[in-house]
Amino acid sequence: MSHKILAIIAEPTTVPACLEAAEAAASRLANATVEALHVMVDPPSIISADEEVAFQQLRERFEGTAKERAEHTREAFDRWVGAHPEAKVKPEWKEMIGGEEDNVADEACRFDVLTLALPTNLDASDALHAAFFRCAKPMFVVPARWSPKNDRFADRVVVAWNDTAQCKRALDGVIPWLRDASSVSILTINGSEGVSRSAEDVLRRNDIPFTVHSCGRSPDVSLGDQIIEKAHEMGADLLVMGAYRHGQFIEWIMGGTTRHVLATADLPLFMAH
Repeated sequence: MSHKILAIIAEPTTVPACLEAAEAAASRLANATVEALHVMVDPPSIISADEEVAFQQLRERFEGTAKERAEHTREAFDRWVGAHPEAKVKPEWKEMIGGEEDNVADEACRFDVLTLALPTNLDASDALHAAFFRCAKPMFVVPARWSPKNDRFADRVVVAWNDTAQCKRALDGVIPWLRDASSVSILTINGSEGVSRSAEDVLRRNDIPFTVHSCGRSPDVSLGDQIIEKAHEMGADLLVMGAYRHGQFIEWIMGGTTRHVLATADLPLFMAH
C-alpha cells in the first residue's frame, strides 16, 4: 500500500528538520511519497478580522513580506534537496496562498500522515495547531534543529500508553513503522494492572514483538518530563503518544502533558489527537 506523507514546511529555519523527518519516515516504507507544503500567508488573501490582517501586515517589519518569507522557505527547501542527492524519496514542492490553518487543513485530508518541526514563528505555530485540531491525521513532530543520529529513525520505539482514544489513534497510525523496528516498548506510568492490554492486543494482531515497562509516578517532575526521561532511559529514537486529551485550551491553562512534552522534547514524536 502506498503511504502519502505531507511535510508541512511553514518557515525557513525548520525546513531541514521537517524534510529529514519526512524522508526518514518515507524511506522506512516500501512505497511512499512526500509532498512539501508551504503556505504563503498573504494578508490580502485572508478572510479574517481586520485585527488579524493588520497583525500580519505588522509582521512584515520584522520578518519580511509574505512573498519574501515564502522565497526564503523555497530556498531552504532547494538547499536541502541539493544536499541530499542520495535521498530515497524526493519531496515534491507545493505552495498555497491564504491562511495557514485553512490551507493546511484542506491539503492534509489527502494524506496518510504529516510531518512537522516544532515551530519558531507564528506561521509554524498556526500550522501545528491546524495539524492537531483540524486535520484528524497522525503526525511526526520533530525538534526544530533535529536530524537523525547514525541513520536511526523509528528503530527503538517507546509507546507512552494511557488507554485513551488519542493513544489508540497514534498506535494505529504508527503500525507501518513498528513492523520494521528493532525494539517496541509499551510504557505505562502509574497505570492500573492491565492498562496496556489494548495496546498489547493491537501489536499482537500485527505480529509486532514488544515489551511492557511500568513505573510509578515521580513526584519531582511533570508527567511530560517523566515520559521524556523514561523514553531516553529506554533508548528510544521515537516516542509515540496521544495528544491533548482534554483539549488545548484546558491543557494550556492547567499545564497538561502534551504541552510539556512539546516544550521539552528532544527526540521525534509520533502523535494523534
